[in-house]
Amino acid sequence: MNIHLKFDPNYDGNIILNKLYQTTSLQNSFSVKMRALIDDQPKIFSLKEILQGFIQQRLENIEKKAQFLHQKNKKELINLETRLFIINNYQEIAEITRNSPSEEERDQKLKERFKLDQAGVNRVLDTPANFRQFTPERREKLQKEIADLHQENAKLQQLIASETEKKQKLIEELQALQKVYSHDHRRTIFSDEFHVIDERKLTPHEERIVILSQAESKKENTINTYLNIHEIGSLEGTNIPSQGKELKVRGDGLTIIKLNRRDDL
Repeated sequence: MNIHLKFDPNYDGNIILNKLYQTTSLQNSFSVKMRALIDDQPKIFSLKEILQGFIQQRLENIEKKAQFLHQKNKKELINLETRLFIINNYQEIAEITRNSPSEEERDQKLKERFKLDQAGVNRVLDTPANFRQFTPERREKLQKEIADLHQENAKLQQLIASETEKKQKLIEELQALQKVYSHDHRRTIFSDEFHVIDERKLTPHEERIVILSQAESKKENTINTYLNIHEIGSLEGTNIPSQGKELKVRGDGLTIIKLNRRDDL
């Protein structure tokens, strides 16, 4: 499990992570709400139940995918077998079609000759024939595609009917997923050594404005807040010199100093 935290880009991620480790038990353990929807009803699961639910859901997905592919292959088989039928019987089909005085008589002759129903006759008549398919090489390729689809559909039918086959398929999918994330590793390092977190490292790096007066009073603010208060678009060189130098004298000896981060103080 990877936990991703997104913060303002001005903050140091390592500082925030150290703060979380200091104030929580995140480095040793973390809790997870095991709540999920089953049949549109929320339920709190134990670890065993959530794993069983995950496995059952994956098995259902495998079966649905197999059913979808089986139906898709059946439609493709009908198309390929119709094309092969036309290639093998194109001369008789053409002669019956040419010599029939009407469409009804043509359909009836095709049904009687080839033992087809009306849907089969319509497929034969509506399937476009390309003379490039009549070569022996194309015919063999078409026959191989049909045999491969029949073999694949037999495997899909076995997968749909057998619970053992679905579980074996799930194991293969999880093993493939494990290979994809084989180089993933824990970012958290567990150590028995005593470690003290420096409080200064918990302070994010940020640019700040410090205003000093002759009366030794001091005002401090972030640069973004300072710009918003005084409606200044940016810290230009004309009114803000380089870092660490005296910036500007205003009125009764007020000096503005720009600091790169808080611990410069």
